[in-house]
Amino acid sequence: GQSRITPELDRLTALPVTAAGLVLAITRDAGRTAAMLQADPQHGLLLSHPVAREAALYALARQGMLGNGLETVERLATATALAIEDTGILTARDWHLDEIRPSARQLARSDVVRWLARLAGVETVDAQSAGFRDRQVAEWLEHGAVLSDPPRILHVAGAEPMRRTWGIELQQADRGSLERVLGIVEAGQLLGSVKLRVRLRPAVAEQLGELRQLGFRRIAILTEDLEERAGRELEALGADVIVSTSREAQGRWLEQAVENGERVVLLHTGLRDLLPPGGLSLCPAESEAGAHGVLIGEPLHSLIAARVVASTLYGKLRRQFGATMAANAALMIVSGLRLIPPIATTTLHHTATLL
Repeated sequence: GQSRITPELDRLTALPVTAAGLVLAITRDAGRTAAMLQADPQHGLLLSHPVAREAALYALARQGMLGNGLETVERLATATALAIEDTGILTARDWHLDEIRPSARQLARSDVVRWLARLAGVETVDAQSAGFRDRQVAEWLEHGAVLSDPPRILHVAGAEPMRRTWGIELQQADRGSLERVLGIVEAGQLLGSVKLRVRLRPAVAEQLGELRQLGFRRIAILTEDLEERAGRELEALGADVIVSTSREAQGRWLEQAVENGERVVLLHTGLRDLLPPGGLSLCPAESEAGAHGVLIGEPLHSLIAARVVASTLYGKLRRQFGATMAANAALMIVSGLRLIPPIATTTLHHTATLL
């Protein structure tokens, strides 16, 4: 930012002031000197706005948001609609063993935990108690995994790989959006299914309420798994709508917001393709998806802090723009009517520009 701004500052001050000083020394004519020092308060905007927005990026970083451009600040400050992906944003990143449903014979919980821990590359009991990482569980659900536990060869997978590979239908009638079901197969026979659950982050409902107070008029929750119901936990958070039927329906909600004149912030881990034009894409630091900005730490907390900084800066810049336009108009009128000497008008122009 400084390499672009410094030459402008030099041209505004150094050369004109030096030349005007020489004219005043030679001619002793204040009128001629004033004519050489014409300034426009709008020049101050050209200097101050890039500096202010650049400083805002550093301020946002201190609050836990890394932005990739100055446009990020304006989009964050003016957004009125917020769409949030459920798992990965509203929830912790670890899945815990909730229930074991044996099919033919009893499955020992210790065996299931040991199998899943080995698939996840976890060896110690303490590490097992921390749960299984979201990315790992998503891999099991979508592609499945094979585990050798001599003399057994086990296949662990979600509903679709089970149906495609073995023709087995998993019982999933009670699945909610914060649950996942895995099947365990040995020699083509279903040993049973395992239900994993993920916990909501602390104070999610309160944070959504705070975001409303900061100007997000509408909030939508977009579920990651489209085969699941929304679940009571998500319904109790107070969002305007939970869109879980299809990716097309989620995309339509975002597009409708834009058609209604709203600017959208999409907070997600992998739904960037749904972002409409003019929207702002944000994701947590550990997400694989690209975005306009990255949230460090707890996503909603970082978003709240970043929104406050962006809104404050945006409001100040708007007030500065209005004040500059008013000062410029007033000085033009005063100069045109010659109500004050030219040197006084020039001094006021420069004062307004520097302020």
